[in-house]
Amino acid sequence: MSPASQQDDHRPPSPPRQSYLPQIRFSDVTIDDDPLRISEAGSMHRGSAILSESTKIRSRVNLQESASFTTTTDGDDDNNSVMNANDDDDYDLSYPSSRPNQQRLVAVRYFLDRPGYGLHNSAARLWFHPPPICKPHHVRSYLKEHGIALPGLLVEVYLDKIESFMALDACERCMLEWDFSDTNVNEMGVLNVRLTDLVEAKEEEHMTEVQKQQLKLGVPSSATKTTTVTNSQGISFANVTPVGLFSFSLMVGLETIQLTSELIPGSVNSAAYVMAWGPYMLFGGGLLQMLVAIFQVMRNNVYGATAFFGFGSFWFSNGMIAILQTYVGVVDEEAELRPEDEWGYFLRGLFILAFCCALLVQTFAMNKLSTTLISLLCIKVLTSAFTSWSRVALWLQFVVGWVTAFFAFYVFLVEFTNQIYHREVFRVFRWSEEHSPEEVFGAAGRSGTLHSKAARLRQANSYNMQKVRRANQAHNGSDRSHRIVSERVGVVRGGEAVEENVKRL
Repeated sequence: MSPASQQDDHRPPSPPRQSYLPQIRFSDVTIDDDPLRISEAGSMHRGSAILSESTKIRSRVNLQESASFTTTTDGDDDNNSVMNANDDDDYDLSYPSSRPNQQRLVAVRYFLDRPGYGLHNSAARLWFHPPPICKPHHVRSYLKEHGIALPGLLVEVYLDKIESFMALDACERCMLEWDFSDTNVNEMGVLNVRLTDLVEAKEEEHMTEVQKQQLKLGVPSSATKTTTVTNSQGISFANVTPVGLFSFSLMVGLETIQLTSELIPGSVNSAAYVMAWGPYMLFGGGLLQMLVAIFQVMRNNVYGATAFFGFGSFWFSNGMIAILQTYVGVVDEEAELRPEDEWGYFLRGLFILAFCCALLVQTFAMNKLSTTLISLLCIKVLTSAFTSWSRVALWLQFVVGWVTAFFAFYVFLVEFTNQIYHREVFRVFRWSEEHSPEEVFGAAGRSGTLHSKAARLRQANSYNMQKVRRANQAHNGSDRSHRIVSERVGVVRGGEAVEENVKRL
């Protein structure tokens, strides 16, 4: 047996792996080059500042004090990875290595800024092997990678001594950095994060990637003023609102023509007209507007989808009744002899009027053209509810019907032309130039609200594989993107660290 082998036999055995419950260490936090100091009582005087009990913050000037560190894994002690703290790409967002006592560890606790939410019911993630000198953009990258920093959320970090939150962007402007160099599994660092909803949350969800890049560069974009034109997979859909408006104008006009035969006998051949009126209501009105509504759902145009689904179902029902009466003859002879059901017709008109009034209220967030159109429709429906009792109401319905049909055709022309020329050829008279959508008959709805944002945050991504820099690659500067490296990775399962071998390009 060689002397080297005899020496190995006398080595003390490695300590057995044991499960542990990390204990939170509260350490002082200093900014060495800050001319001001905030004491626990809140008074300010010269000297170094104590800011937080749960993390250690250091200025960018003192980064050189902890310029390098090493990390090892079992079976690879001769290839210790030497990493530079100033290299932003060298830190690990990883699971624990086989030597937990040498592993830096930070508990990231986060909660949504809403009534009843706080640190007492916050969710948490363990940040294995963070950079020894952690910068604000490191924290932001970790939160985004784990699905915590959702779009439209303001990220703030809590400072215990001053008992307040500081925005992550403000931390970056103040050049604050967290020192996690001496944290380990027995004495973890802690980051308490508060997430606050911003007004731009809905607008950012509707932006395409190009529009987001334009927003970052400060390029003016109309994305915040229009209805989204892409679905969640980024597939674009055409705006078919103009054909829906034309169908609406056509149906109101044809209905008014039928009314003419009642007011002016002999003006319209009633028998021949009814033969064509039923199929037009069924296909040109009901089916076409239902198809338009389906496309509005794909574009997240909640206003257009609601309106066209409602109108389409109304015309579909009326068309089916007309076809059954005209072509099938299912009307009972006794039903024809009975007087008309005035109250039933009146109550049906009131329900349709309530639906139109709900549409009218929403138009005050859009434009004056849609407000005028729906207002005319409300007047038409209101007068039609009284036509069973008054011939004056019948004449009012006749007049308002023609006005509504012609104005709906004008709105169709405005929307169609503006869409084709990609600019506002005809004015739509938006109620708010800043917040109203550019489309005449469209308003985007809230997306991603079937599951609460709090639930999505608690279910944020928890898998984050380890990145290990080997010493030979760090020194020879070889291109790691063309080499397959076998790594030993620790994965947390059931509270225990389990080692796995993975291969990575």
